[in-house]
Amino acid sequence: MKKTKLVIIFTIIFLQINVESFSQTWKSKFELGGKAFWGNTDKFDINSSGRVSRKDSLMEFSLNYKIRYGEKDNEKTNETYNGGFKFDWLPQNKVSPFILLTAYKNVKKGIELRLSSLAGAKWIYYKTEKSNFSLSAAVTYDMDKYTDKKKDSEKDNAQITRLSIRPKFKQKFADGKVSFQWMFFYIPKKISIKFAYEMDYVKDPPIKIIKERIVQKKDDYFMTSILIKF
Repeated sequence: MKKTKLVIIFTIIFLQINVESFSQTWKSKFELGGKAFWGNTDKFDINSSGRVSRKDSLMEFSLNYKIRYGEKDNEKTNETYNGGFKFDWLPQNKVSPFILLTAYKNVKKGIELRLSSLAGAKWIYYKTEKSNFSLSAAVTYDMDKYTDKKKDSEKDNAQITRLSIRPKFKQKFADGKVSFQWMFFYIPKKISIKFAYEMDYVKDPPIKIIKERIVQKKDDYFMTSILIKF
């Protein structure tokens, strides 16, 4: 007697909650969602994210987080935590200090903790309606801590402190805009030089409508890099 194959059709449940609030200076958004499967395989995923931000002449501030957790047949398949904040004081002034921090954790990928931070200031040399030139300098610190203790003991690969200097020049011509960026990084025992070119060209006649204006747009991007070890 042949055995009859039993096919179980799984049920999918999806839940998502969005909460948004706006004010003249502050904006916030929070999201909670999840998926669940029952049948031959039991599986569920939960995710949540949120963001609070402010952008005006006094400050630019943002705080965000993202969490993902999942299981399959009672085995953990995902556990990710990600978050950070950015603070820029008096962003429209000639000199404006800033600070940034991000944190990441994913044990399934072997990352116990990954931190990236920087603190510095931006100096606007000149700024007009069609062009501007600014110089940013910051001290950055990156740290990786792994679940593999042997890998974690390799301090040269786990922690990096460096000085970042980035001059930035932008020039707008008629209906188009051409942007150049130069970046220089100093890392102990290493030098990395990068050059970036950007072009954003806007011209009539029509291609698409943006805010009731018919425009044609063209985007180009180029980057090169040099790394010297000594």
